[in-house]
Amino acid sequence: MRDPKRIPLVLQEVERIWQAHPDWRLGQLICNLSAWADPTQNIVWDVENEVLVAEVQRHLEQLGESAAANGALAAQE
Repeated sequence: MRDPKRIPLVLQEVERIWQAHPDWRLGQLICNLSAWADPTQNIVWDVENEVLVAEVQRHLEQLGESAAANGALAAQE
């Protein structure tokens, strides 16, 4: 049996990325996460929770880096 304590963490991470993309639908969000996790597969239900969490964190880091780079460019102008 899977550890039920994993659920709050997974949902918390899904909420974090949804805040970054508030116009996305929940299904769209989950499909995008699973596609980012493994672009060779198109099977959402095979993606493990830990992989989804890692993908959320990776994507949010990239967004943060992009925002920082954009801010630095704006400051130079």
